[in-house]
Amino acid sequence: SFEAAYGDERVTALLFLPRNVPPPWQAVVVFPGADVCLSPSSENLASEYLFDFIPRSGRILVYPIYQGMYERFALEKLTPNKLRDLMVMWSKDLGRTIDYLEEREDIDHTKLAYYGFSLGSVNGPVFTAIDQRFEAAIYLAGGQNAGAPPELDVVNFAPRSVVPTLMINGRDDFIMPLETSQKPFLELLGAPAKDKRLAVLDGGHLPPDRQAIIRETLDWLDRYLGPVAPSAAAGASD
Repeated sequence: SFEAAYGDERVTALLFLPRNVPPPWQAVVVFPGADVCLSPSSENLASEYLFDFIPRSGRILVYPIYQGMYERFALEKLTPNKLRDLMVMWSKDLGRTIDYLEEREDIDHTKLAYYGFSLGSVNGPVFTAIDQRFEAAIYLAGGQNAGAPPELDVVNFAPRSVVPTLMINGRDDFIMPLETSQKPFLELLGAPAKDKRLAVLDGGHLPPDRQAIIRETLDWLDRYLGPVAPSAAAGASD
């Protein structure tokens, strides 16, 4: 844990270490979906199947407990102003997490990736535009959301997010439709066309083909962070 960048609080980050790959490790920082606001404790992480393969690939997975999530959740009505303040705190929590990683000698500070799903994907370009220390980004089940106030609207951030970005989406996602949400989201991103990709899988908001999600994610990380030691494939997380 480490001091937050606001108030008198601390941020807890869970680290999942690869067993069979020596440091310095590449690091993947997670931003989860909104379902974590329904879980009272990070002792039982939601949707673990969406990220447990990262440490098995030989990379360290970093899971910060952001303001308003798990044991940091406070039940209150989110007005537009409170949502704005919460977004600022999320960005600060993410930035302080990277600050912490940069203090560790067992992390390769030049090979950091952002991995968000659902809520973490929709808001991903906000965070990667503000903090440009990531070398790659992966958005699972994201897309353009209409109706956000200007200071939170991804339209005002995505063109400034130039990190190479992979989007993984379901073809039949009724929350983030392919033609009206996913494709416009991809077009908004400021990365060159060769450095952004939309992988459309069968299924809805969270595509059920786990193997395809793993394949797309690890291929993207190999491409932009570089492959890890071959022995990583047999590893497991601590």
